[in-house]
This record gives sequence, C-alpha cells and structure tokens, in this order.
Amino acid sequence: MSSTTVLPRDYREHMQACALAFLRQHQAEHLGDDQLLYERTCDHLVNRLDVPLFMASRIVHLAMTQLAEWPGRIIVARAVSHAERACLAYLLTGESAFVPQRRLPQRLQFQPDAAPR
Repeated sequence: MSSTTVLPRDYREHMQACALAFLRQHQAEHLGDDQLLYERTCDHLVNRLDVPLFMASRIVHLAMTQLAEWPGRIIVARAVSHAERACLAYLLTGESAFVPQRRLPQRLQFQPDAAPR
C-alpha cells in the first residue's frame, strides 16, 4: 500500500473535521434552526468537497454531535428569581450574563412547567 492511499476511516475523519469547521464557522447564523444548519453543511460537503450524499448526512450528524460536546459551548439556565430572564454561561471562560428569554431562539427558551395534577 502506498503512502498516498487514503483509508476509508481517515477520509471520514477528515470530512468530519471539515464539517465541524463549517458548523463552528456558521453556527451563529442559524441559532434558531439546527435543521437549516444541518442541511447547509450537507450541501457544503456534497457540492464543495464531493462527498457522496449518503455519506454526507452521516458525517454531518457526527460533527453536530461532536459540536454539542465541545467544551466551549454556551449553556442556558434559568434562575428562580429571574423567571423572565435566562442566564447564558460560556463554559470555556466561565463568563455569564442574564438576557431576556424573548431574545433567545425558540429552542433555547424555557417552556412553562406543566400544571400539577
């Protein structure tokens, strides 16, 4: 086997790294719509990097999972005394800030607790 031969696992890992880089670069543009970011990343892999469509969807799924596990992400928490505000915390630096929930994308907003039965 020559040194220029690309093994399937190496190819997938390289394309997943490309997908992850694209996700990180464009995630702020799609805060409210993970599906659109997913589709856009698949499109990037297929049209720019010639990844087969059946493989691109799996690679992007793996990259999005990896992105969610990234320690530099922002987490959201609700303080009891601030029912209309959420606390955003950046795990990498420890910085935090309270923001009105109405300013957050729908997927990050807290749903009212279910009424007790």
